[in-house]
Amino acid sequence: MPKLGGLELIARVKERSPLTEIIVVTGYATLENAIEALRQGAYDYLLKPFEQLDLVSFAVRNAVQKSMLERERLELTARLRELNLGLEQKVRRRTRELRATNQRLFELNRRIEEFLALFAHDLKTQVTTTEGLLSILAEDHAPSLDENGRECVSLCLSQVQAMRQVIIQSLQYSQVNLMTDQYTSVSINELLDAAIGFCQREMEERRIKIILDNQVDVLTCDRDKLYHAFITLLDQMIALADGGKRSYLKITVRQQRGRVVFVLEDNGVGMRKDDLAHIFHKLRRESPDRPGFSMPVVRKIVESHGGTIEIQSVPGKELRYVLELPVKPFSPIEV
Repeated sequence: MPKLGGLELIARVKERSPLTEIIVVTGYATLENAIEALRQGAYDYLLKPFEQLDLVSFAVRNAVQKSMLERERLELTARLRELNLGLEQKVRRRTRELRATNQRLFELNRRIEEFLALFAHDLKTQVTTTEGLLSILAEDHAPSLDENGRECVSLCLSQVQAMRQVIIQSLQYSQVNLMTDQYTSVSINELLDAAIGFCQREMEERRIKIILDNQVDVLTCDRDKLYHAFITLLDQMIALADGGKRSYLKITVRQQRGRVVFVLEDNGVGMRKDDLAHIFHKLRRESPDRPGFSMPVVRKIVESHGGTIEIQSVPGKELRYVLELPVKPFSPIEV
């Protein structure tokens, strides 16, 4: 061709129509030209004269098939890109909806807890007054009552005291999320020593040996909330101690993968499997004489720090609580 060489033609054709396959047929072949033709985008390079026409038909057939496959690939790629875009848009929309729903549920739960706190506070006032009147009746007017009367007053007083304890527990449960978190750097040894000291008298009375194995210095947390949680757990484990054998209560603290792991274990009577499944349920009593809000309060405290709590037990042998708290706490709403 006088104005345009074959190699230049290949480049222009591929530029305007990338899916067009080109087969170069020449009688003046050189290795350099063959390499350059393939580099410019030629599918095949044939030499004249043809000794076997089958080679030409084979090359044409393969070129057509390659062009069809490439067109199909591009169509499928475009379709896949379109589907991915639609899926991403749906995921973003559903994520926004779920976040909005989660926020509404969070606010609704907060309002319910505010109402529960207000209701429990007012009820506590009335129950405290009733308890005071019953105490006066039992102490100052007992001589004027017969034995049945004194027994009824004593029974009423014990029931009112139990009701007051339930109300206090419900207040603690509702106020966990209502209280503003006060995160500070807390010495774990000091925190655990304070909780152990609070329960020291009961442990001495039950002859329970306390073992503390801590290898972590500090933790960023709400000190008052965690202090309450550990007191509750220790109280629970003391109540289940077996006074008939040498009892111990061990607290182990380790740091693993950016989380502080607390393990509280004993050799008490443990818990039944049925009780384990409901121990953190706020509507189930822990035992006939123990209100049912203390363990749910512990779970809420742990979760408010972005942590988890797990309970394990072998009935008649041991009870174990495993708490995992992040070194840097975060709110559950962020999750």
